[in-house]
Amino acid sequence: MATEASLAQSAAGAWNKRPLHELLDDPSRFVTIAELVTSRGLISDPGSSRMLSLARALAEHPRFDALSITDNPGGHAMLSSDTIGTDLVHRGQEVIIHLSCKDWNRNALESRCWKLASEGFRNVLALSGDYPVSGYHGQSAPVFDIDAVGLLQLLSEVPGGHFVAGAVVTNYKRL
Repeated sequence: MATEASLAQSAAGAWNKRPLHELLDDPSRFVTIAELVTSRGLISDPGSSRMLSLARALAEHPRFDALSITDNPGGHAMLSSDTIGTDLVHRGQEVIIHLSCKDWNRNALESRCWKLASEGFRNVLALSGDYPVSGYHGQSAPVFDIDAVGLLQLLSEVPGGHFVAGAVVTNYKRL
């Protein structure tokens, strides 16, 4: 019969990955990251449960160095990326949280950054975000108080230099 200590040691060994910033600093290493799109609804819903199972399977696979989790992709309301991410971070998985400016003003983004840092997240992808297309009882109003560049600055000012932050630029989206 397995003891609690042996189960914890086994789980830590299976899920413990090198920090993403170390992997990115190694020019001889090709880094493989899988992107996960969250689903709509509760974590206990069938779609979310399947996605969490997939995330755990990818995290255990030696080919994947990190998992990147989207934030309301396509402007649709989805389960928060840190809901899935928290489970993975606590298992030693490197997680990149997407953080979009479309849904949050600068004060809310600052609070969210403190929350993410407090919960052990180290990697953030700053995005301006897709324009919302639908929402609760109609179309949601976008915020865009700051853009991804402003969010990168905010992330750099979180005490302790906690985050490895990045941003993305695309040439095919007009707005």
